[in-house]
Amino acid sequence: MRKNSFEKILNHRGHSTSADFTPREKKKLFAFFGMYGMTKGTLHNRFFRDGFKEWEIKGVELCIKEYCSKAGVEPPDRMEDFFKTCDRKTFVSYMSLQGMSRPTVYKRFDAWSFKEWEVKGIENLIDCLLVGGGR
Repeated sequence: MRKNSFEKILNHRGHSTSADFTPREKKKLFAFFGMYGMTKGTLHNRFFRDGFKEWEIKGVELCIKEYCSKAGVEPPDRMEDFFKTCDRKTFVSYMSLQGMSRPTVYKRFDAWSFKEWEVKGIENLIDCLLVGGGR
């Protein structure tokens, strides 16, 4: 697999096409991202049809760190606790700029209901995949 296969996704220009990957590479994608909680259906839809939202590319963890940096506050030790103590109004606005709807921000962050791939971010995981990393 080559980094340029993911160029459209990582440069926020949409999605890859099925022709960008061999059948063997697709199998590897499904297996790798499956380890991080992404179903085959979600992978197919995001990689080959719909693309990703900015927050999915960055990952929730990086979004929180960027927000804290811009707000001049320390990021929490436990990301799960962040939404309990942050300025919710400004954070919700920040996340809406990242492509997450306001109701979704409240629902997902209140319950910290994220798949591991959403926390880590697609760009980070693609980098791991390309260097042969993973778990």
